Amino acid sequence: ATRPYVGKETIEMPSADTDYMFLVDVSRSMLAKDIPPSRMDVAKRKMKDLLQALTRAGIARRFGITVFSGGVYTICPLTDDASAVIQFIDSISPELVTSVGSNLEQGVVTVLERLKESQSRSGRVLLISDGEDNALNLERVVSVLRGSKVPVDVLGVGTLIGSPIELTNGKYVRDKSGNIVRSEEHTSELQSH
Repeated sequence: ATRPYVGKETIEMPSADTDYMFLVDVSRSMLAKDIPPSRMDVAKRKMKDLLQALTRAGIARRFGITVFSGGVYTICPLTDDASAVIQFIDSISPELVTSVGSNLEQGVVTVLERLKESQSRSGRVLLISDGEDNALNLERVVSVLRGSKVPVDVLGVGTLIGSPIELTNGKYVRDKSGNIVRSEEHTSELQSH
């Protein structure tokens, strides 16, 4: 990494060969429209903005995408083809992963494995989630990350007020009593780590 000097402070700049892995929550709560058009659409827009900014600044060369809900899939292995990555970003939807739930821990483990497999010298992960699932085992996730030394940024999407979750067929998710389920972003869960 290059180290410009500002007075006596040494600032670490990300090196030009950073490999950026997006780890994207595709659980159904990401369809909530509390931030229009939906949490998922906002997440995709942010990913594209970041990809373009990092590419322009010459910070990151390769990008990859792993999605998770109950299951985990890498839909785009690390590649330096930015236009291909943007096409994959457009294809992200909760339909990609059929198992219900939010298996963040397995998502993190998978991403770290992908970075290792591709002999990444400088990997970085951006986790995009609404922090919705109370079953997120953050302690285990944090310990996995500490052991890996790979930096992880978290982008929380959603609002604390919450909104009903509309499935792609226009129906709303209801609980066992038939009430429409409201989705709220648990930023405190995400921020506390």
